[in-house]
Amino acid sequence: EDKDEFYDSKNYEENLFYFKKAKAIYLNGEFVLLKGSIIHNFSIKTIERLTKSSKYYNENKNAMLRRQLIQDEWLKSHKLKVIDNEELETLSDIKLNSPSEGIFLIRGRNIGNGWTDWKTKTNKTLDDIYRK
Repeated sequence: EDKDEFYDSKNYEENLFYFKKAKAIYLNGEFVLLKGSIIHNFSIKTIERLTKSSKYYNENKNAMLRRQLIQDEWLKSHKLKVIDNEELETLSDIKLNSPSEGIFLIRGRNIGNGWTDWKTKTNKTLDDIYRK
């Protein structure tokens, strides 16, 4: 389920989390990548580059192909716009399955842990706030 904007982020500052050029909100158990976030442009060039390190590609092939299909669908439905060969901008808030899915979208690969990578302005992680 996607809406242009799930939340007015000004009213939920304490629930905002940041990673690189992206902003997300975690509220009532939902993790939403916010409009205006910058994510990795998962292009054919990315897949070609990763196939050179065949171990990574072989271990993550299905996730990468699934990510390519999702990106294509989001581009067609105007949820993303291309900035350049490396970056895309979200044009609406996008509900994700997990914080780690957000890290995958931003980095373009399954490296990292969304519960510890996303941080507030005061440097607290999702894990610090919601799991400890």
